[in-house]
Amino acid sequence: MKDNKLIAEFMGWDIESPTTIPSNLHLSNLELDSGEVWVYKFHTSWDWLMPVVQKIESLGYELMIAESRCKINHNTDHSIEEVINIDIIGSKREATYQAVVEFIKDQACHIELQEWEKNNQIPSSDCCGAETTETEMGICPDCLEHCEFTYEDDE
Repeated sequence: MKDNKLIAEFMGWDIESPTTIPSNLHLSNLELDSGEVWVYKFHTSWDWLMPVVQKIESLGYELMIAESRCKINHNTDHSIEEVINIDIIGSKREATYQAVVEFIKDQACHIELQEWEKNNQIPSSDCCGAETTETEMGICPDCLEHCEFTYEDDE
């Protein structure tokens, strides 16, 4: 399953080798599928899924699991923001699995967006903060003064 590989990568495991899997999951829980493909058991085993829940919690999130529902909240000093809310007709484990997968995909999107924003920053003038990609002449497009242009990270 593609989502199980996604979870394994999130956990920092080498998806090509079972040697990076924690010993408490026992390699007997890892099946070899045809063509030397490792089959992870996140979708069928609490033993596999709970370390993922613990890792998410270690990142400052809270998981609330009840019946066939799973919520993931981000706790800050000032508020609690609901990040994921899964309510399915199925089992508690299935809801938790779906929430974990959605959380990891959501985090991957945030990381990609942050990297894109970092790589595609528009410089702003140090005089009035106007943004422009035309910095060769050193003239601010708003106030038409000579100024320096900086990126957000430079400040």
